This record gives sequence, C-alpha cells and structure tokens, in this order.
Amino acid sequence: MLAWAAFVSSIRGNMMHLLLITAALSLGFQATDPTVTVARVYAAFNAHDAGGFVEQVSEDIRWLTVTRDGVKVETTGREALSKYLARYFETTPGVSSRIQSSFFVGSHVAVHERVTWQSPRGERSQSAMAVYEVVNGRITRVWYYDAVAP
Repeated sequence: MLAWAAFVSSIRGNMMHLLLITAALSLGFQATDPTVTVARVYAAFNAHDAGGFVEQVSEDIRWLTVTRDGVKVETTGREALSKYLARYFETTPGVSSRIQSSFFVGSHVAVHERVTWQSPRGERSQSAMAVYEVVNGRITRVWYYDAVAP
C-alpha cells in the first residue's frame, strides 16, 4: 500500500492518469499488468529504495540509453542495476521523478517523466522518456531516451 501511495503522489497533477490506473486496478488487473510493475518502480525510485526498485526487474535486466546516434548499454543484470542506483541516490540525494503521461501496448509501457533534483546552482529538472518491457511481472528491458531540458 505504501508503494501505491508513493506512486499516487508521484503523478499529482495528472488526474486522468490516476483515474485510468485506479479504474484498471478496480477492474481486477493483476500485479503482472505492466503498468502496475512500472508504478512500483517509480514509487521505489522516489523513496530512493534501490532494493525495492530491483525487486521489480528480471535477473537479466538490461538498461539501455538511446541517443540520437545509437543505443548504449548502461547496466546488465539486477545486481549491477542495484549498485548503479545506490550510487545515483548517494550522489543525487534530492532526486524525484513525476510521471507526466504514460501508455502501454502489450508488454511495453511508455512513460514521459519530469525528474527534479538539487544542484549547487539550485533546483534543476528535465523531461525524459522511457520505455519499459515487462514480462511475467518483471521489467526485462528499459530504453531511456536522452533527456530534454525543461
């Protein structure tokens, strides 16, 4: 329930999205529904809970960064992702992400997010997009696209 509350707070300002998720859950969508898995990941991210985050991913997770010029593998495997996230949360203690919009097709969930953090120059934020592939209730691949400032 705590994960659900964190997720709801992460999408404040986007009532249509909240209504759609609530309707889906009330209609009996199972925990293997890809949007539920992605919601848990965002709740764990906002709680800076690397362990909770990687509970939602497969052992062979691949995190890929998509740029204008190609695709780069950032991490492979649950353990590597957990270490990456722990370092990220240490170096960016105030980071949070808010879902601006999302949709899913089959096992893929596309998310437009706004990430906010504190820097020596004050609060910063950027808009980004990610696509999550969810198989059997676990995220197997993430394609994270270059961030677009403001």
